[in-house]
Amino acid sequence: MELLDTSLFRDISPEIINHIKDNFYIKTYNQKELIITEETLEGNEIHNHSLYIVKSGIVVISKLNMSGEEVSIDLKNIGDCFGMVSVIDNKPRTIRAVALSRSEIWIISPNFIKNDLLNNNQFSLNL
Repeated sequence: MELLDTSLFRDISPEIINHIKDNFYIKTYNQKELIITEETLEGNEIHNHSLYIVKSGIVVISKLNMSGEEVSIDLKNIGDCFGMVSVIDNKPRTIRAVALSRSEIWIISPNFIKNDLLNNNQFSLNL
């Protein structure tokens, strides 16, 4: 699967498509490797608000419950995205994402998402 084949990028304009390749990279995670974790505010700045899309593998999304136990809440497969909520609301992440198997993940720049993709009506519909 290629990034532009995912449902998020269906029917996106060619000018946006041309900029996508300059604003993402692929990272490989080994089984049980942490991809993202909960965040805290540091000096009113939040770090790492990228969007993640599964290129290959499976990712488990989990959250700490009130007792501090990690509880699985979702599985992400090829073509699925995660991390979008913190990009949109600019608040700390409240979830963890861990590779359940060796996984390749597309990581898209938060600035590109905010400045280009979220202003695109078709992307917003796809989201």
